[in-house]
Amino acid sequence: MVRVSRTIDRFDATFDHDGLIADAGLIVIATLMSRLGLEQLADKLVRTGSFAPGRKICTLIAAMVAGATHIDHVDVLRAGATQTVLPFRVMAPRRLAHF
Repeated sequence: MVRVSRTIDRFDATFDHDGLIADAGLIVIATLMSRLGLEQLADKLVRTGSFAPGRKICTLIAAMVAGATHIDHVDVLRAGATQTVLPFRVMAPRRLAHF
């Protein structure tokens, strides 16, 4: 994936094989989460006593979109350049397990 600019609306996904698209749908979800202010909204409304509930919720949503079925599968978001397109810092699976 090639970064075109620093805004989330300007990404150009480029692949070296015609049939290869790995989690490209995360860009759409990341843009939606950013524009809705999901992380800030969840931080304001969710009271669990844990640190950064908005970031944890965003991490779980993005992981599910990428095909995660278990907490350990969240690591798929920490691979490659995935974190460069997400509008939040991805939480570690062990942090999410306590959430």
